[in-house]
Amino acid sequence: MQRDPEQKLEQFVRETGKELEAAMRDAGTPLPAGLTGETFVRGALEDMEQMARTPKAQAMSARIGNIFKRVAAELPGGVQDPAFEERMRAAMNEEFGKDEDGTGASA
Repeated sequence: MQRDPEQKLEQFVRETGKELEAAMRDAGTPLPAGLTGETFVRGALEDMEQMARTPKAQAMSARIGNIFKRVAAELPGGVQDPAFEERMRAAMNEEFGKDEDGTGASA
């Protein structure tokens, strides 16, 4: 029996929260007292949802979608083409610039 998307999301939040707590504890920087990993993950997801709804994020998403479509159309195998990931990364770096860690994430 397939679970609905809400149940999947709830399970993800609970499991990821536990993993986050353990990872931070193992790194020697546990979460502050009273803050659970689940609460942290849930808050981060809510913040990301709000940010994604901003006009700036919507415009960025549209640009990324256009790049994705263009790169897929340029390659004979589309998104399955072995060169897709490398070409997509290059196109993203060209469009948004490349930051120090190479992700282009600051764009």
